[in-house]
Amino acid sequence: MSILEQEKKQLTFEEICPIWYKILTGQANYTPRTSPIDIGDHKYCVVGESHRFKSGDDGRYEGCITCEDFSFDWSEDDQDFYHEFTEYNGVDLKIVTPEELDRNPVVQKFVKHFNEAHVK
Repeated sequence: MSILEQEKKQLTFEEICPIWYKILTGQANYTPRTSPIDIGDHKYCVVGESHRFKSGDDGRYEGCITCEDFSFDWSEDDQDFYHEFTEYNGVDLKIVTPEELDRNPVVQKFVKHFNEAHVK
C-alpha cells in the first residue's frame, strides 16, 4: 500500500471504538451494573472511548463540540442498541450484528465526522 493510500484510509467504527464495538456486537462479557463503561456518560460512552477516555477535572468529556453532541445521540431511546429493562427498571444495551451497527445512522455520521475531523 502506498503512502497516499495509507493517508486516505478511513477508520471503521471497530477501529475507532474497539471496546464499544465488542460490547454492542456481543463479543464482550458486558454487564451494565458492574462495568465502568456507560453509554449514558460522556467520558465512558462511545465518544469517550474515541478520544481515549480523556476528561476535564470534573470528569466530563471536554473536546470537540460535535463529538460532545454525538455523545447525547448514543443514549437516545430510539437507538437500536439502547433500551430499558422495565423488569429491573434499569438500562441495558441491545446486542446487534456488526452489519446492523454499521448501518446505524448515528454510527455512520459519527464515523464520518471522526474521520474528517480527527484522523490526520
